[in-house]
Amino acid sequence: ELQTATLSNNSHQGQIEFEDSGAFQFRIPSGGHGSFSYTTSVALKNLESSLTIIAEKGTIKIGGQYMERIEHSDFEQSEHIEIAPNVYQGYQGSANNHPIVIDQVIKAMNGITTDLPSMEDAIQSISLIEEIYRQARA
Repeated sequence: ELQTATLSNNSHQGQIEFEDSGAFQFRIPSGGHGSFSYTTSVALKNLESSLTIIAEKGTIKIGGQYMERIEHSDFEQSEHIEIAPNVYQGYQGSANNHPIVIDQVIKAMNGITTDLPSMEDAIQSISLIEEIYRQARA
């Protein structure tokens, strides 16, 4: 359940069709809470990307400039993944994960793997984005 959402375009007015910064808070059905914030309004280069999940059976934090390393984990760790940044007209931005996603889609289409989100997961993701926009505009 989405509780609050705010969106703004701080540094890219007229340059991009979506907000460059945002935050939202949510509650999960089991009673836990979560928060998410993002911005692309960092000058010169990507500062940090991180994801931390604190759960009843352990905690994991994936971080680094491009989410390329496991900074903390209570679980068995996989190997370090090298991720090159996207380069936009001399600016190093987000992690260049598109080739990884495309590779997984090709493997799934060829029957090599089934490591893709389900249609239900995809629909839930789109529904969450729509709800964030509804909340932010309210």
